[in-house]
Amino acid sequence: MTTVSKPKTKRRKRRRPLSSPRSNDSLLCRIRSDKTAVGIKLLVSVAAAYSVFLVIGSASRDGLRRRLRSNASGGGPTSLRHEPFPQSPLSQEQEVIQHPLDAYKKHNSSIGGDTGEDADTKDGHLTMIEEEKVLLNVPKFWEPPVLAQYGGIRKYLGNYGSRLMTPQEAKSVGSVIIKDLVDGTQEELHTILVLFASFRDWMCPHSVERMFERAAHPERIRVAIIDQILDGDISCSAPIVPCEEDSNQALCKYSSQVEAMTLNANLSTGPIFARHLGYRMYRGEYFVVQSDAHVQFAAGWDVDVIDQWKSTGNEMAVLTSYVSRVQGNVDEETGERLSETRPLMCESNFSDEGLDRHLEHGEQPEYKPDIEGSPQLEPFWGAGFSFARGHFVVNIPYDLHIPLVFMGEEASIGIRGFTYGYDYYAPERNILYHYYERPENPNNKRVSDGKVPKYWDAPNYDDTVEMRAMVRLNDIIHMSPPRRHPIRDRYWSRVEELTYGLGKVRTPELFFDTFGIHRDSQVVEKNLCMFVASKSMHNFFVKRLREDGMGIDYEKLDGFQYKNKWPKNWWWWYHGDNPNEEDAYLEPMPDSGE
Repeated sequence: MTTVSKPKTKRRKRRRPLSSPRSNDSLLCRIRSDKTAVGIKLLVSVAAAYSVFLVIGSASRDGLRRRLRSNASGGGPTSLRHEPFPQSPLSQEQEVIQHPLDAYKKHNSSIGGDTGEDADTKDGHLTMIEEEKVLLNVPKFWEPPVLAQYGGIRKYLGNYGSRLMTPQEAKSVGSVIIKDLVDGTQEELHTILVLFASFRDWMCPHSVERMFERAAHPERIRVAIIDQILDGDISCSAPIVPCEEDSNQALCKYSSQVEAMTLNANLSTGPIFARHLGYRMYRGEYFVVQSDAHVQFAAGWDVDVIDQWKSTGNEMAVLTSYVSRVQGNVDEETGERLSETRPLMCESNFSDEGLDRHLEHGEQPEYKPDIEGSPQLEPFWGAGFSFARGHFVVNIPYDLHIPLVFMGEEASIGIRGFTYGYDYYAPERNILYHYYERPENPNNKRVSDGKVPKYWDAPNYDDTVEMRAMVRLNDIIHMSPPRRHPIRDRYWSRVEELTYGLGKVRTPELFFDTFGIHRDSQVVEKNLCMFVASKSMHNFFVKRLREDGMGIDYEKLDGFQYKNKWPKNWWWWYHGDNPNEEDAYLEPMPDSGE
């Protein structure tokens, strides 16, 4: 067994708050679009209840026709027509938001980097008056106009989690394209949005390039990049070499399917804010992949991951894990898999102290799957790889109001998703691999000391803000101990709690009880990974999948609560190599549900 973990570096704790640029132009983050010309819309037919539009765009290629898929929704609109694929969220109407640190600022603050000729500087940093705010132009969350009469897509899809979506409502989300084949037949392809959040990462364009190259159907993919860079850094959306020198690069051939929102890296507040912006760039794709920006994709990954998702028979399935390392697991030249193991999301414990204490997923075990023909149920969600239907990112957007948090994002998304009715599965086969030890930048265009840049090295990092943001995160997901805490109560912010809060399909307390997480003592039952890896969880839970495929019905688990009943030396026992068999058992093995 090997282990993988969320990349983590010891952060230097310091208190250096953020300031705003003075000029109005610098108050708006730079937005860069790589979209080519918008396609010409042709109205080709009118059906009894709705119209179907074909979009013939500049990105169209031989034998490919793009169309929209409409689905009737019981109790909802007769059809939910999707916008053309691919779209350009950055060319659509934007909205202005305040930088997430504004709510936490109490004193004059500073930001490093280029400030412009008219800026007042002190000690190398821009000094601003307290009243000024950093404003950002960002895409609006996706809102199909046809759903305005229902109060918007979130109300249509279960009313912010107050009820489980119907199968018809869920299936109404997701565009497809129709590809004409050489034999005269047609193939329907589900569209995929791939999200990359990059922080000054020279490997990002290489990841995008490999993602397109190794897809069986690159024409169905749209890429949204949040590129947090400084002047002189490599842009994630720029081809590795100019297109004039090599027009066969994916970033040249599929440039109309790539869009990047560029943010000054000194405005970064960590992965949560970056991925929040990424979720805003969703525009009705059938599936969504979330990935880190320094990865290798497996050959044929798009067909494989969709097939794996379909094999669950669960519309609410989310395939997710920490990602296996590149070295020794995948051929970097071809994308061929070199190993059969993959991680499980099953190891977690409480971390830090005081108000910062939170549930943190540490190193995760990596096994060869024991279940064949299907992904395997697991309790936790991982940010490094997530593959789900488009309605997942619609229903569970990253919280805008928890800046600088790093290790808490997975508990936030995972528990909120659970309360909306989503279920988490480890993929049977990896579709991407992670560079945990990133190679040196061959162009030497990152930072002078050669270190991998981290957002907590930016001028705006403030550990007191992170603590206050963690209070909000913990209280929203009911992770704080039940006892009252006067300081915690003073810091607890309820802004936009409906948008970034819990659903009512399941309670967070059900999650804690089911998986042995004790909030009062802040202890997690031991050996949860054995319950997951041994197929006990999967075999027991999968039998409670609803007949309509809308998630596991936890009410049919009959109040199951995981308790540690595994052998002390369970790893050796499980693999038939226990050196102290007489000392192996504490209690009888838990019921596998078989």
